[in-house]
Amino acid sequence: MQQPVDSPLSSDRDAAAESLSAMMQKEQTVYKSRDYLRPSLADEDTMITADDRLKIVVWCYDVVDKCEFDRGVVALTMEMVDRFLSIPSSIAREALHDHKEYQLVAIAALYLAIKTNETVCLDIKFFSAMSHGLTSVAEIEEMELSLFHGLSWHIYAPTTIKVAHDILSSMLPREDMQEEESTSAFVLNIVNNVQYQAELAVTDYYFALQRPSTIAAAAIFNSVDQLFLKRQDRLALRHALLSVMMKHKFASIELILAAK
Repeated sequence: MQQPVDSPLSSDRDAAAESLSAMMQKEQTVYKSRDYLRPSLADEDTMITADDRLKIVVWCYDVVDKCEFDRGVVALTMEMVDRFLSIPSSIAREALHDHKEYQLVAIAALYLAIKTNETVCLDIKFFSAMSHGLTSVAEIEEMELSLFHGLSWHIYAPTTIKVAHDILSSMLPREDMQEEESTSAFVLNIVNNVQYQAELAVTDYYFALQRPSTIAAAAIFNSVDQLFLKRQDRLALRHALLSVMMKHKFASIELILAAK
């Protein structure tokens, strides 16, 4: 994973707090997925599994890495896939019963995520070629339109790393830290650690059903535990994180610890 040169955190804590509140409101309303891989009584023959989803995520990361895109694009891609398949429709039902259709949904979502979040967009023919002839340009374009309509044009979801940046902006840097590293180096260290965990979380279907703020808080707790800190500094960071959590409507501490 490439290390960022500059910290992505905001120095304006009030703005970060407002942004965090807005994203947390969205994650509980518009951008919310259900457990679409759990067979229901009416649909016991769902073919797609969590392993199939994992293979798609790995493929998406391979594509963005080869093209040197931001890896956060994959989180946006899978958020669209998970949410689209959570909404009952004939297309979603078919995708859950047909590997080719499932892959088509993922390809169209990746194409859409890159097109709306990167300054350079790949030609749609590239994605057709990447499927080894399984999907045509026309099919990808048609599925892209289905995604737009199925998601009601809500395609800018709050992701774990975006939420984490706002949480960290609200609690870092702290001038009373006693760590030997410089503040900027320390901040980058914790940001990179959280980003790594956020990228791993995309691969696990369990986290597709959790709020981004839950995963972000868990990742930050993990990072604080893993850093080489003096006891008072570790306690200060935990207190700062808990203070942020008390000011916003996070999930229960039990869910955050389970994610941790």
